[in-house]
Amino acid sequence: MELLQKQKDPFVLGSPVNIAHSVVYAVICVNECHWLAIEACVRTKEVLVYDPALERKRVGSASPDRYFVRLGAVIDLLLCDRGIRSSDEEVAWNIQLAEGGQQNLLTDSVNCGVYCLEWIKFRVTTAVRSRLLREDRKSVV
Repeated sequence: MELLQKQKDPFVLGSPVNIAHSVVYAVICVNECHWLAIEACVRTKEVLVYDPALERKRVGSASPDRYFVRLGAVIDLLLCDRGIRSSDEEVAWNIQLAEGGQQNLLTDSVNCGVYCLEWIKFRVTTAVRSRLLREDRKSVV
């Protein structure tokens, strides 16, 4: 948390209203050699974990909860620190695996981080486009 404050991260320095309605994106390293992406919506408590190498047929056996532990702890600490929620309030995050499998490990074992960044770019672009379409509809009415 101190590192984020020293770096003047917008998420940490934001107003309580902005923090409570934010979506946090992170790329995390797993097993010192593989990268995953995480999307966490603070408002809805919905989390998507994207693994570019996870094949659709193996999704049922994977548990995404363990990948959100640290990021979830930082978000919860910030929410308590900024008075957005009390420290004794229990928060249950709905953690799901996003569809992955775009990385073929037989031919490409090094670009998982690139796939993660592209997935985040896609998620952000889709969200912004959706919001702009809603705003356009409201201005027409």
